[in-house]
Amino acid sequence: MGLGLNAGILVSHSDDFGATWSHPQTLKEDHGGNVLDDKESLTADPRSGYVYAIWDRLVARSMKSSDHGATWSKPVAVSKLVDVTVRTPGDGLPLRTGDIAPDIAIDRGPGAIYVLWQDGSTGTVGLYLSKSTDGG
Repeated sequence: MGLGLNAGILVSHSDDFGATWSHPQTLKEDHGGNVLDDKESLTADPRSGYVYAIWDRLVARSMKSSDHGATWSKPVAVSKLVDVTVRTPGDGLPLRTGDIAPDIAIDRGPGAIYVLWQDGSTGTVGLYLSKSTDGG
């Protein structure tokens, strides 16, 4: 049974370098779940005009827009995220980190899309990188 949470990801854009912003558009919404969509990141490909969004919901998920954010694709799973407590050397106290917070970037040259996240799926905390060369 879920916690009954209503959550979503909203996006706005500015055409005047941040002086004013558009009314928020719903990118994704969930009703009645027990986890939230969080740690969102957006980036745009200046060559194609595509906009990409990524977030964490126990799985790194991504969506893209080919019309400058007017409409969005269905979510695509990038990777399951596994959280592991990071501890300080010596005293073993838990350390707050940026774990499982995915980020996304575009290579301006060939237009490859990179997603980076911290993960503990091997039992040891590490950084993971995923690359897409087909537009995500």
